[in-house]
Amino acid sequence: MVQIPIRIIAESAKLTALARVDVVKALQNIRGKYKTKKEADSIFLDLYNSGMLLPKVYQFLGSISVGTLHRWLLFNS
Repeated sequence: MVQIPIRIIAESAKLTALARVDVVKALQNIRGKYKTKKEADSIFLDLYNSGMLLPKVYQFLGSISVGTLHRWLLFNS
């Protein structure tokens, strides 16, 4: 009989993952409203990093860069 190890994921890791998903979903929503992804990403980051968009997520995760945003987008695709 093969035993499969059980992974225990810390609560903070779960909360971080869920917050990142919220950021990606908000970005995808904003991207649908602009002609280019570059323009949408810039506006999104300005809003998010100011704390005006997703304020609780911003308090939890802090500021993010365009590179971080694109990396999270890749992981959630």
